[in-house]
Amino acid sequence: MLPKVGIDRGAIRYLLAGAHMMCPGMTSKGGWLPAADAAIAAEKAVAIFAEGKEHPVGIGITKMGSNEIRKVNKGVGVETVHYLGDDLWAIQKL
Repeated sequence: MLPKVGIDRGAIRYLLAGAHMMCPGMTSKGGWLPAADAAIAAEKAVAIFAEGKEHPVGIGITKMGSNEIRKVNKGVGVETVHYLGDDLWAIQKL
């Protein structure tokens, strides 16, 4: 449904506190970005998966393309829009 990016274990607690995802969390050993031939463009919605977890734990918007995230490896790569446990998650009734 959405392109997938992955973050390492060290970034999980920050994501669940509402932080944006930094490039090093996606380029480290536990992180994941698609291969260069399946690159994600900037300003695209993505599902954020955490290392060792089966289901996504957040939704975000890429601030730069996945190839650029790999190349620059500094700063915010994905701006978090929704994450597990946020106010939208806790809403009882819409």
